[in-house]
Amino acid sequence: MTYKAPRRIAQILTIVVVSMGAIGITLYYVVVPFLYTPYQYSSVSDPLRILQFYLLEKAVPWYPLGVLIVIFAIFGRFFCGWACPFGFFQDIVHVFRGLDLPTSVHNIMTKVKYAVLVGVFVACYTTGTPYFDRVNPFSTLVAAIPRMLVVGFAVDTWIIIRLTIFFLLLVSFLFVHRFWCRYLCPVGAMAAIFNKIAPLHLQFDPSRCSRCEDCLEVCPTRVNIFEVVRKRPTECILCGDCADVCPQQALRLSFTEKVVIDTYISPEESYGPLHYPLPPTQYPQRAYPPEREEKPISDVSLRKLRGIKGRIIYFYENEKDIPAYIQEMENLPNIQSWLVNMQESINLVQHYMLSGPALYINGRVYTGEMTEDAVVSFMVRDYFMLKRLNLVFDTSRCRPCKTRDCMSVCEKIDVTFESRIEVHPLAEMDCFACGECIVACKRGGVGLAYGEPKVNFELNLSHLESLQEKLLEIEPMTLKAFIERDSVHCNKVITMLAAIAFLSRGRISFELIDALEEPERAKINEINFLPTVVVGQFKTLGVPTEGSLVLLIRRNARWKA
Repeated sequence: MTYKAPRRIAQILTIVVVSMGAIGITLYYVVVPFLYTPYQYSSVSDPLRILQFYLLEKAVPWYPLGVLIVIFAIFGRFFCGWACPFGFFQDIVHVFRGLDLPTSVHNIMTKVKYAVLVGVFVACYTTGTPYFDRVNPFSTLVAAIPRMLVVGFAVDTWIIIRLTIFFLLLVSFLFVHRFWCRYLCPVGAMAAIFNKIAPLHLQFDPSRCSRCEDCLEVCPTRVNIFEVVRKRPTECILCGDCADVCPQQALRLSFTEKVVIDTYISPEESYGPLHYPLPPTQYPQRAYPPEREEKPISDVSLRKLRGIKGRIIYFYENEKDIPAYIQEMENLPNIQSWLVNMQESINLVQHYMLSGPALYINGRVYTGEMTEDAVVSFMVRDYFMLKRLNLVFDTSRCRPCKTRDCMSVCEKIDVTFESRIEVHPLAEMDCFACGECIVACKRGGVGLAYGEPKVNFELNLSHLESLQEKLLEIEPMTLKAFIERDSVHCNKVITMLAAIAFLSRGRISFELIDALEEPERAKINEINFLPTVVVGQFKTLGVPTEGSLVLLIRRNARWKA
């Protein structure tokens, strides 16, 4: 469903109703019964003005306050996104997109509107004068400016203050989307309080979400859409822009709660992780139930996989032992899938040093549970973290290079030498961070970066290559790397892990976890410092050296044995 068209129609109708006063039509009691305090050349008033006049009379505004509470308790800040003429005005004049306040400043400024709300009422009650009404930019737009255009401009102190504030705000609207709604609007502050309990809310289906972050880019109030499952943000104005741009239709406005239930795999269908290496006499021979053989991949998993790209290789001994969902992946155009018979592909088996059936995802062995849910979830997490990575080249080291080893091992690499540091997003290259180009570059000019291209290119590759035999002796395992954006230390760890994964022929896999986006996982693993690499029962503190990380991997292998 698209919300943009009906929302624009609602906003235009509201402007028409507000502007009827300019031609002598006033509908105070018909349109909004309690908004009976008229502006000149405006058909309706804003609720804050009504409440101020009640305070001047030292009376409790039971009727208007009750109507406001009922409306806000049902719809929350829906009025801000769909009806407020001043909000529509801000949408129109927001020209310079891509500019915004820093996150730290934004988080502080969102609290200012509550102080403005309290200040308006306190000033009105103590002074007996509705000072805010003299500078309110909403009344300036819908009443003061139209009146000046019709009857002429009379200069006084309050007119100068009113117009100065209005034009300063107008400048802010050009650069910061919905500046007034985000930080200063007292009516928005009243409605925001009810966003937590209002039945109308933004509904997020995480099973559909592909983490493309398009919703975050279009949100006019900078709401973290991914948090709406756990809490309803007070800053959301329910405009529906995020739902309109979501390619997976994971967002919508709703009055009802939706419980998202992933596919359940019964214990009878659940097969534990395969342990390597296995002697030939203990090769797993698992017979799937007859109903499992004909069961296609579940709809939930299919929706998740359609939004990603990946490469999988499944080595098997008997074709009947291939999981049904792995076979179904061969039919997905976005997944490059190979089913390899171990007895027919001896060279591949010897290259990967396999002792039994194995699943490789994006060039690295998968060591988790072989259930459909576990494999699909891992592929989704792995792809969307890799999608955020960039392949970075230090062209000052590339220029003297005559052999172009990185290009020889990967035809997708094209160094243009347009700048000293070249950044190539992995998603555009259809790259899955196999690490081969990192190891191939003998000058240390290739690295991986998460966020800004801050890369420490001084990786001791020669030492790593000398440890390759030791890496090939280790039982396959997956390392967890807790990282953050824009960190040179995290980028070095990512580059090091990719090189280790390639030298180990995929036996040493890695999972990249943004500790700031997944605080629950960081808390479970007791992460107190970034970056941290979790190696089984052990963990690093900060950036390890190549030798110390391999030593930790070997120590964990001996500990498990």
